[in-house]
Amino acid sequence: MMILIKTLHQKKQEKRWSKVASTYSKLLATGAKKTACEQEVMRKFKIGSRATVWRIVSRATQ
Repeated sequence: MMILIKTLHQKKQEKRWSKVASTYSKLLATGAKKTACEQEVMRKFKIGSRATVWRIVSRATQ
């Protein structure tokens, strides 16, 4: 039986991803357009591309 151990980096990354996803969903709930929400999240969390934002958001909603 293999025991899965998360590294400190993985835990920090998952915590950041959950913050990104929650911020995106809050902005979307205000009625803002998707591209505006993506741009705001990219600016706030210093993310380089919209594809990365989508990857994080889709992973968090699974």
